[in-house]
Amino acid sequence: MGRARGAVPAAVQVDGTPVTLSYTAASGAARAVLVAYDAEGTQVARQDVSPAAGTLDWTPLSITGAPLPAGRYTFALESYAGEDPLSETPVQHYAGGTEKRAGPEGATVIL
Repeated sequence: MGRARGAVPAAVQVDGTPVTLSYTAASGAARAVLVAYDAEGTQVARQDVSPAAGTLDWTPLSITGAPLPAGRYTFALESYAGEDPLSETPVQHYAGGTEKRAGPEGATVIL
């Protein structure tokens, strides 16, 4: 089964293995930072990423480089023009689908 893309802020279950994220920085951004938040909304990780749209296999490490505990996390992308913030937008993630169903309203992927 392929991977479905779901828009965050829906929490992503992290178990210590990399999580595939998809992002797009704001137009005009010269710098972008991926930010991870734990289930309580506390910022637990920051990582500079290319301001060009792309995907990233994020390894769950804290700001200090320590492994993050298993749990639910949300992600955002901060976009900057120089040091001036432009925006903070949700980041999309990929999740493995377990089932596909076809119905009268179209296809449904069960995650």
